Parts: sequence; structure tokens; C-alpha cells
Amino acid sequence: MHNKDQVVSMLNSSTPSFVKDDLIFLVLSGSHAYGMATAESDLDYRGICMVPPHSLFTTSIDHFNQAEDKTNDITIYSIIKYFRLAAQVNPNIVELLFVDPSVIVYKHPIMDRILKNNNLFISQKAMHTFSGYAVSQLKRVIGHKRWLDNPLVMPERKDYNLPATAKIGKEKLKALITIGSEFLSENLNGPINEYIVNEARYHKDMQEYIRYRQWKDNRNPKRAAMEARCGYDSKHCSHLIRLLRMAKEIAVEKTIHTKRPDAKFLLDIRNGKYSYDYIVKLAEEEESQLKELYSKSGLPYTVDYKAIDNLLLSIFEEYYNIKLK
Repeated sequence: MHNKDQVVSMLNSSTPSFVKDDLIFLVLSGSHAYGMATAESDLDYRGICMVPPHSLFTTSIDHFNQAEDKTNDITIYSIIKYFRLAAQVNPNIVELLFVDPSVIVYKHPIMDRILKNNNLFISQKAMHTFSGYAVSQLKRVIGHKRWLDNPLVMPERKDYNLPATAKIGKEKLKALITIGSEFLSENLNGPINEYIVNEARYHKDMQEYIRYRQWKDNRNPKRAAMEARCGYDSKHCSHLIRLLRMAKEIAVEKTIHTKRPDAKFLLDIRNGKYSYDYIVKLAEEEESQLKELYSKSGLPYTVDYKAIDNLLLSIFEEYYNIKLK
């Protein structure tokens, strides 16, 4: 783990100076924060910085939101953007308020006020944000599984009884394809109908092939080897179950266990110990419990935005020693 100065030195030289000078929080996130890191795990840093007070009163498109260094996996959010995302119970954002002290690289004293009020950012919306993110993970798992089991080959127009080039202009063809083959079947007659339907099928299969190639060509070699060994995307499966369990914990315990008490089980999933069918069934069972748990949780339907705004204003007042209201 790097220290604060080492991390900020990795940021691009064009990064505004206040990102480095007014950094109030910096943590090691991802697998390290979850207590699931291995010797091969990357270092992924997330942080929060103060911004000039006038940022509270501007809607400029040049308003600073965050600084990123993708090469070194560093993202520093402005405190304004951070509060906005955390209030929406964004899983990757709000979990930073509940990290284990062992992964905190740097913490300005003023950050303690935010951490002590982390409950302000918990609401029933977590059921939708955490499970929604989990469902997106499941869709990836299912899609990747389909590709692993049945690698795609590039569609050829002749296989769809199509000429080498389209008979009509690109824009008109695109519009007809968008309408959909069902509508076309009911409203067009003769050879042109069959032609358009075949173009639509070819277009759909080509888009799927493009997504397949992007996935195949851009995969991390270690990730690809793991998928080949397990027969499915076990890393996404681990994230999927983690997110659903965190959603349950929020409903029952009113907190977020960023450092996972079930880290060993999640690592076993990531390492392919369990079958694909078992993981999918487990995910369905975990998700099915959420609605009832949240209905009995006593959590507010949404966060108290006024309380969060007041906290944000008071942070600015204390940090800059100014009066804003």
C-alpha cells in the first residue's frame, strides 16, 4: 500500500492543485477493502477532496467532479460529487464510508464528522442500487457463459441469403431494422419483406459478434484463464453474491460490511469452487429475500437530503473557516 504522497504524485500534472492539497480521505478499495486480496490483486485507490467554496454555487459545465488516473487505478472525487452519489446509495461510493481502518491511507480530521454520520447515506434505495448492480453482474455472467460454451464466428451476409452489399441506403435500412421484424412481417409483402427481415437478423447477429470480440480481445489473460478453468466468469459471480449479501445486511443491520465477514466463501466462488448452476440459484434465492427484508427494515424510503446538505455546508464552513448561511 502506498502512502498519501505517493498516491497523489501518480496523478496527472494537469490535476487541479486542490485535489492534492485538500485531499481529506484516501482508501485502498476493491478486493483489499473487501478483505479478499491475493498476491495478484491490483491496488485500487479512491478518495475525496475538498473544492473551492464557490463550487457550491456554480452550475458551470467545467465544474470539477473528479480526477482519475486509470493507469494507476486512482479516482479522487470532489466532496460535492461524492455526497451526491453517496446520497443515491451508489454501491461503489457509499461503501467507502464503511471501510475497515486498515485500508485507510489518509484521513483528514474533518472526515471523522462524515464517517460518524455515515448512517445518513443509508436508505431503502439500497435494495434497488445494490441488487440492480448485482443483476448487471449476473447478465454479464450469463452472457459470458454463453460465449464460453459457444464461441461465435463472424456472420457472413451470404448465410442470411443477402447480397454482398445492402440494396437500400444505410440510414433507411437502419430505420427499418429499428422498427423490428414483427412489424415488418405484418406490414410489408413480397421479397422486400424477406430481405429486410434477413438484414435485421444479420445486423443483430453482427452486433452480438462485435460485443463478443470486444470481450474476447480485451480480457485480462489471467481472467481468461480463470474463465476457461471454471467454465464461467467466477469473478463476476463473486461480486454478484457480495452485492446481494451487502443489500441484505443493510436492511437487517442498517450498516455496510465493506470488509466481508464471508470473504473466504466469496474467494471460493471467485476461484471456481462452486458450479455455475449453484451460483445462479444462490443469487436468485438471495435476491428473492430482499423485498420482504426491506419492507420490515424501518429504513427511510430515501435519504434525508436536507440533513446531508447541512452536513456538507458545515464541512465547508469548518474546513475553510467561513460562514455560508
